[in-house]
Amino acid sequence: MCKKKYWFIFCFFLFPFFFPQQEEIERIDFLLQQSDEYALKDDLKSMKFAKKASLIAERIGNSFKIAETYLYMAKCLDQLDYHKESLAYIDKGLGMKATANNDWLKASFKEIKAANYGVLGFDDQELQEYFEIINLTSKKKDFDSKLLFSRTNARIATVYLYKKKYDEATQFINNAIRVQKTFNHQNWEGLADIYTIKGYVDLENKKEDSAYLYFNKACIVLEKENRSKHQLLSVLAEYYATKKEYKKALDCFIQSLDEMKKFKVVDIYTSSDINRRISEVYGIIGDKKNEKIYLEEYYKQKEKFDQSKKIDIQSAVNSILNEKNEDLRYSKQQNYWIIISIIAFALVIFALFYFKYYKSKEKQVKENEIHIQQKESEIIEKNKYTIELEQKLQVSLEEVIEEAKKSSPVFFEKFQSLYPDFQHRLLEINSSLTPGELILLAYVYLNFSSKEIADYTFRSFRTIQTRKYTLRKKLGLQTNEDLYIWLKSVC
Repeated sequence: MCKKKYWFIFCFFLFPFFFPQQEEIERIDFLLQQSDEYALKDDLKSMKFAKKASLIAERIGNSFKIAETYLYMAKCLDQLDYHKESLAYIDKGLGMKATANNDWLKASFKEIKAANYGVLGFDDQELQEYFEIINLTSKKKDFDSKLLFSRTNARIATVYLYKKKYDEATQFINNAIRVQKTFNHQNWEGLADIYTIKGYVDLENKKEDSAYLYFNKACIVLEKENRSKHQLLSVLAEYYATKKEYKKALDCFIQSLDEMKKFKVVDIYTSSDINRRISEVYGIIGDKKNEKIYLEEYYKQKEKFDQSKKIDIQSAVNSILNEKNEDLRYSKQQNYWIIISIIAFALVIFALFYFKYYKSKEKQVKENEIHIQQKESEIIEKNKYTIELEQKLQVSLEEVIEEAKKSSPVFFEKFQSLYPDFQHRLLEINSSLTPGELILLAYVYLNFSSKEIADYTFRSFRTIQTRKYTLRKKLGLQTNEDLYIWLKSVC
């Protein structure tokens, strides 16, 4: 009886110390739910909730919760294009003991890591991370692991689609759909993206009816989720353009821009690209007025994107990343012993402050000097990182030629990076040149023959010859003048 009494007293005094931590864990879960609510809608606000959760997790020292909050921070920073900071949180998260013992958590970090690599253009590293996720999740039977396995197969398919490896893309997107079918459509997460990718793969494989079917399936899912359909509408527009149904293509492109406004989607890169495609379609149907309007809007948005990609959110991100623990408070239900401990601690601090008051200013000066040195070191490190990244992303002639051979959508953009005066000088000669004509002139400038251009752009030799003849007239070339030599002399 006596032992039970002492045990009860021991538990009575220990309970208040464990109860606050449980409350803090519940608060972390609540903050992460709030972060989920704002994900892909207001990523800054989403990151603010994740950061608050991270500060609490670090203070209570819960390894799993720390890793979980780092995962959320990495996701938010990736969405905001802060890839260096996102990768830093990923490295810290992968180094946590809780992550090492949890395959799903490890795979989730690798998913965000792969996304960062994809944006930075490191395709091989991106695929490597995805295949490691496949190894971690392929034999798992729990729902979250199967969902991640399906999503990863779809993303591998996207990479192969970009590389024009359509057999591999078909294999992996079919894997993704096969797993999704086991959910009996009770979970819609990621399903719209999977259907969209499947439609794109079928479109490249000339299965137009099947592609249209999957695009419609994606549309139904997006409506059910009340999410923006701007990306899907853009894909449908490309589908109609392929079938030369240009009016339907224009309708879908314009609806895509409307969806972005409706859902307040801020993505200048996407909206500028849609304006570019609208201009090209208007050019095809001979509507010069609208072609010019949308082309001007494209150049205006592209310039805005290039010059101020991160300016608008820089201060807010820094503020959130450096947020202190001041807004975090202990539970109001702390017991008598915790209050006594706080009072005693405060008295000790007061005594130390009293005896060290006259030395505090000197200490503060030293701390300020250390702080300045740390900031200078951070700036040097950031500049070093920027230089390294620029060197990795530097465009070479060989890379431009390879993009041209693949008829890549980014070919002309990389060509302009290598020859920045090319477009400007040609438009000075004839301002009515269309984007498609400028791209053809870029091929000629790289000394590709008409047959090669026809092969790479999937057009007939006769079509290329006719377009080159039209361009000679628009540029005012004489019959005996060689177009290639003329371009080299002018540009």
